[in-house]
Amino acid sequence: MAIYLALRQHQAPRLTAERAETLSKELSSGRESELRDVVAIPRGIALDPVGIKALTTRSFRIDQGSFRRVGSTNASVAVQVDAAHGLVQRWQILLVYSDGRWKLDDTRKGGA
Repeated sequence: MAIYLALRQHQAPRLTAERAETLSKELSSGRESELRDVVAIPRGIALDPVGIKALTTRSFRIDQGSFRRVGSTNASVAVQVDAAHGLVQRWQILLVYSDGRWKLDDTRKGGA
């Protein structure tokens, strides 16, 4: 019981404006090191160079105000994705708190 209570009390902090901006910027940076900082990727897993290049054709604007917790170390936020040819989409980004910061864990087109 004491272990459960100790675990339950730990809750990741809210997403800060600074971290939301970093996530938005580094997702489309085209640099693997920056992507590894903002995407929850296990060590030793290779990133697809084509996927990295595809992200550079988009810009991401995370709506920090849409931050919603889904457990103590998971959350979701809405994001506007501007792609080539003026196409604008709303996505939902699922976040996980890992290594002391929020990272992208999954995406869903269509928004939150």
